[in-house]
Amino acid sequence: MSDELANIFSAAERLIDQLDNPLHIAIMENYRMHAMLEYCGRFEELLAPTMTVEHPVYRICTPQTGYRVYDGMDEVKNDFYAPLVENGQTVQTKEQELISVNDWGFSQEQFVHQHLRGRAARAKGHDIADRELDGYFIEDHWTSMYFVYNEEPRLVGEHIYHSPATDLREITADEFYELEQLRAVLEPKIAAGPHRRLSVGGAS
Repeated sequence: MSDELANIFSAAERLIDQLDNPLHIAIMENYRMHAMLEYCGRFEELLAPTMTVEHPVYRICTPQTGYRVYDGMDEVKNDFYAPLVENGQTVQTKEQELISVNDWGFSQEQFVHQHLRGRAARAKGHDIADRELDGYFIEDHWTSMYFVYNEEPRLVGEHIYHSPATDLREITADEFYELEQLRAVLEPKIAAGPHRRLSVGGAS
């Protein structure tokens, strides 16, 4: 179990190891740290001025909400990120991940396995019976993402497109990943800092 959680960002780390362009490395390092903080629910840190511009714009499309724009820090923080923790939607693993990076940012496609309690699954629109509200589920879906960066590089915005769920299956409590389990794996990685210590200006 811990190996699966520990390897969530292995595709990004492999790409970082292959890169020579300092800007591209810095973009991917920003994304890796951003994603680990997001998975752990530490949104204030990923939105800090060192990582994100003062006025980010997120363009998000989901089967539940359709296409929505979160324009500015307040909307990104309060309307996009806060509900993820409140609804228990931050824990996921992934596979079949493809990432490509360029000067403007990076693009990514991945097949996501999102761990949801019954209440969270109902909040996402699934037909969950009252007796299943305390149950444990995994929702599978595809996600395409485009993260835009400036030259510093700091995150300017996210464009994220979620497919409808390809599957929702009930699992046992032992198969379910709680947020605290994910934090136990990722927070030491966060504390360790970049995967590679190379800045835009060169080796540090």
